[in-house]
Amino acid sequence: MVAPGVPSVVLVPATLRSISVVRTAIRQALARNGWDEESIEHVVLAVSEAAANAIEHGSRPNELIEVVYQIDPERASVRILDEGRDRLWTPPTDHTLPAHHSDRGRGLYLIDHFADRFEIITDGPGTELRLVFTPQSVACDAA
Repeated sequence: MVAPGVPSVVLVPATLRSISVVRTAIRQALARNGWDEESIEHVVLAVSEAAANAIEHGSRPNELIEVVYQIDPERASVRILDEGRDRLWTPPTDHTLPAHHSDRGRGLYLIDHFADRFEIITDGPGTELRLVFTPQSVACDAA
């Protein structure tokens, strides 16, 4: 069992099946730290979208994504790092909800909607997403 606030790391293969491992790790850490179920679901959704983006857009087959998280009762910080499939990628600056008929583009909107802070860093070998959540803001954003 990990103590509250102690950073944890999950390395998973860059396949969409790996997202379930990330979801489980984040969900369990939030529950251990007393987060309510609605807040847990919103954080897990945002982190799942970030992991999916790292897998789909930032990784090649047989690469890994790294998820580093630090969770306590008052705050959850999550970093997702990929190996940088497209080093010339420029993060979109518009995180608005796409048209209802669009089948893509909701991930960054959901991340931006549920996270207190959301940052995309592209100055390293890959892309890093930094997300910060608090129980109060996740619950308020859900309304």
